[in-house]
Amino acid sequence: MKNKPYMAISEFAKLTGIKRANLIFYDKIGLLVPEHRGANDYRYYTRRQLGSAYLIASLRELGIGIEEIKQYASSRTPEQMINLFQTQEEKIQTEITKLCRLQEIMKLYTDMANEALTTDVDEIKIVKKKREPVFLGPPSETGQTEDENTISFYNYAAEQGMDLGCPMGVVIARENLLKSLIDPVYQYYLKAKHGTNGYKPAGSYATAYGRCRYGQSHCVYQRLFSYLDKTNRKITGNAYEEYPLNEMAMQDEDEYLVKVEIMVEN
Repeated sequence: MKNKPYMAISEFAKLTGIKRANLIFYDKIGLLVPEHRGANDYRYYTRRQLGSAYLIASLRELGIGIEEIKQYASSRTPEQMINLFQTQEEKIQTEITKLCRLQEIMKLYTDMANEALTTDVDEIKIVKKKREPVFLGPPSETGQTEDENTISFYNYAAEQGMDLGCPMGVVIARENLLKSLIDPVYQYYLKAKHGTNGYKPAGSYATAYGRCRYGQSHCVYQRLFSYLDKTNRKITGNAYEEYPLNEMAMQDEDEYLVKVEIMVEN
């Protein structure tokens, strides 16, 4: 290639990553015109056109329309370039932020699932945990159904700019746990890395798992209450309930995996 003054369209397409059909289209609309026409009207490009080709390909990857690129390419100036690139930089940064948030959410789900898959569902453990940041909703309103409170929480989280795809959990107040009650839900929360406004306190938690659909976790709490009674452990804080395996991973609702943690004395 070093000694070739021109590149055929197939070679130029391979080098730039732009499909041959697109190069023909760009030629027809005057966006990227080959510098030389050979026999049988074959298109030939020069190395000097590589920069323009890479620029067009990059701008198209950013979602910039052909007409906008054509307009810029036909009368580009340093000022126009700066304006275009700054605008696209803002869009790129927004997209990077969205992708990073999505990556964090996916990692939260995979971490929860990996923990669940390596845990004995029939075993109850006392687990010492560090403080965990979460996004807490306001206390649930009495007189509303669980569905109504859930929707209210999601509306509240959306207003606060939270990613609603984050794993959700519920809080059961200690005062109800002391009466062996798990209804009603005291608060809802999202496991999140950004935008958190509260936390699950550090301390010891009696932790148990169980297979059930949403809202059917009573049996898991009863197992925990019996365990705490037998081991003479006092409940010192709230309970936190999450579903590490839910509709994201399981086909059968009865096979969802719930995790319940009750804060207890050390």
